[in-house]
Amino acid sequence: NWSDILILRDSSPAGDGAFKFTITSVNKSTGAFTVVFKSPCGTKELSVAVR
Repeated sequence: NWSDILILRDSSPAGDGAFKFTITSVNKSTGAFTVVFKSPCGTKELSVAVR
């Protein structure tokens, strides 16, 4: 459930233009989540484990 997690982007990009994201459970839910990032250059779907 997307409402169980909070995704925050770090304010400064890495040297190669990439960004770091922190994914946190907002209600102590753990498990596997699918996160979809969309940008003008494409879409990337990632599986993440929240512990």
